[in-house]
Amino acid sequence: MLSIANTPRGGRLLRWWASSGAVAPATGAAGALAVGLLTAHTLDWSLALVVWLLIYASYQIDSLGDLKNLDPARASRRSVYLLDCRRRVAALGVAAFLGAMLLTALQAGGLMALSLLVFPLSVAFYGMPWLRKLSFGLIPFDCVKRIPFAKAFYTAFFWGLLGVFSVAYVVGAGAGAGLPVPAALFAFALFALRGFINTAFCDLKDIEQDRAAGVVSLAVAFGREGLLRLLDVANLLTPVLLCAAVWFGGLPASALFLGLTVLYAEVMFSAARRQQMDMELLCNLVADAEWILWPVYVLIGAAVLSASGI
Repeated sequence: MLSIANTPRGGRLLRWWASSGAVAPATGAAGALAVGLLTAHTLDWSLALVVWLLIYASYQIDSLGDLKNLDPARASRRSVYLLDCRRRVAALGVAAFLGAMLLTALQAGGLMALSLLVFPLSVAFYGMPWLRKLSFGLIPFDCVKRIPFAKAFYTAFFWGLLGVFSVAYVVGAGAGAGLPVPAALFAFALFALRGFINTAFCDLKDIEQDRAAGVVSLAVAFGREGLLRLLDVANLLTPVLLCAAVWFGGLPASALFLGLTVLYAEVMFSAARRQQMDMELLCNLVADAEWILWPVYVLIGAAVLSASGI
């Protein structure tokens, strides 16, 4: 993928795609498809569409909030792109969220649709100056992003909730079916762990911008090499988690093949260690696309296990 970026036409295409805000929603949708395969043995395309719309809307809220204090000298290509078409992006974000709620209400019930409000609210608290005001000054930070080291952990928690939502949606919990608690817990843990790795890694591209704004992310605190060593350790927790999920019956054995995402991430970390690497392209395209292969891993796992009689 990165070799394509070295060609003039391929580079323009990949940079436009990375700046469009469509990659992270696609990776979330793929993660939801993997959940459907693991918990209900089906590719639930309505769930995938709901998750795509939800993440797209949430990312627009986050990105547009950053534009208020944008420093053009340090701004990313994505921020410049959003600045040029912010009204259209805002309208698309609102339409995407309303579409996600409507589709969820039709497919999974009104209660499940209302639960989606958690996600844009979490993004609003993340980047908008609400915390100090709503706490009457008790919290000395304007938003979650300003709390030292909080960015990656806060974002990971809500990625985890998206995993729980996906399990509830696909099993029909909104229509009265029982929520399989072990599957929901392991989905939360897997989404949260991989979400933490993605968020912390993508902060590498914003080190200078965050440092200038006084935001203490893990990337700012540890530096590039220090953070990558930390993420190497976090990455290896994924197969441990998957083995536990299968051992305790939370997920089927085909979930073990999701461990292939560890190899994807290690290649990504290796690329980040190159001094001349385009970190914005690596983060906004390659890192954000990691989960897109998850349904493929699960399908390959199911086929291998079936062929071997396990």
